Amino acid sequence: MFSLLNRPSSGPPRYPEEGTLRPTGARVLAGTAIGVAVVAAVSIAYQFPPPTALLLAGIPALGAVLVWALYWHPHVDISPAGMAFVNILRTTPIPWPAVDAFDLRYGLAVTTRWGTKESAWAIPRAMKRALPTSRQAPAGPSAGARTRDNANPLIIAVVDYHAELDKRGFLADPVLENTTPQHRWNTGVIAALLLTAAWAAAAIICLQVR
Repeated sequence: MFSLLNRPSSGPPRYPEEGTLRPTGARVLAGTAIGVAVVAAVSIAYQFPPPTALLLAGIPALGAVLVWALYWHPHVDISPAGMAFVNILRTTPIPWPAVDAFDLRYGLAVTTRWGTKESAWAIPRAMKRALPTSRQAPAGPSAGARTRDNANPLIIAVVDYHAELDKRGFLADPVLENTTPQHRWNTGVIAALLLTAAWAAAAIICLQVR
């Protein structure tokens, strides 16, 4: 985990470091599933002639791509400029001054100053009880302090990052454009899913006509 406290005791203030956040458990699950898919493809190669094996390998290939798209690819990028929720099919960049409130009841989600709500697929909640939103919570403790009960350290890192920027005055008097966050489709992920789905469909047809 990166440190947010990188300002020396003297000298000009610095921005916190940049970082990419992915849950370790999701990466382990994805790596294991992809490994199983590779073993399945090798097994198919030993059991069938090369042309048939190549076609049937589409089934484990689809499984590997699905697991990669669901658990390995999604992440949250944070930098002094803002954060980007890289979800399964699309990416949403959110500048820090646009964050109006954090909603941590079901994971990492933010309400923007434009009135939209954006959620991060990569960072689900990991807690026994729902946390209050900024509107539900009593006045006093900061957002970072209220999330200390959350067992997911990645959510704490994002909220603390925002709080640290605010404390250093980087979010004072923000100037925002009158446009909502621009969603970008993850064309590479979509193409991989479509191609392997077609490959797997051809493999299933091959098995049915054998």
